[in-house]
Amino acid sequence: MASTKKHKVAVPWDGQPIPVALWHVDHLSTLLYYETCLVDGLELDHRKLRDACEKYPTVLKDGTRIMDHGDVECLEDASAAGFGKSVELFKVTLSDIGWAFIAEVRKQRGNGTSLKDINAAEVLKTAQRVVAALATKDDE
Repeated sequence: MASTKKHKVAVPWDGQPIPVALWHVDHLSTLLYYETCLVDGLELDHRKLRDACEKYPTVLKDGTRIMDHGDVECLEDASAAGFGKSVELFKVTLSDIGWAFIAEVRKQRGNGTSLKDINAAEVLKTAQRVVAALATKDDE
């Protein structure tokens, strides 16, 4: 079934990290690509990333298009959300919450949910529960 969601007007990026609750396909696909590179021991190929330009804005969950916000900025948003930290351009280390978030996205994708239907805020809650449960288990 075709999506009936209309994109809202494009707005300039204000330089602030975009909260996880607003993430949509662009953030999720960037994180999945990055995780694949980490697992496969590959360098992040900057040629495969969307540039921060008007031609390819980042689309948020509510349809808002953020201009001058590309895939590198999506990784910076993930870092700001505690998913990891930037070591250098195109290199981010993932935290436990980052790995748990990506694992839940992959689980949902494996169960047939499309990226556009994944709710990043709910994924974050699940990831936080997983990390907390593992921390409790480690304390036992």
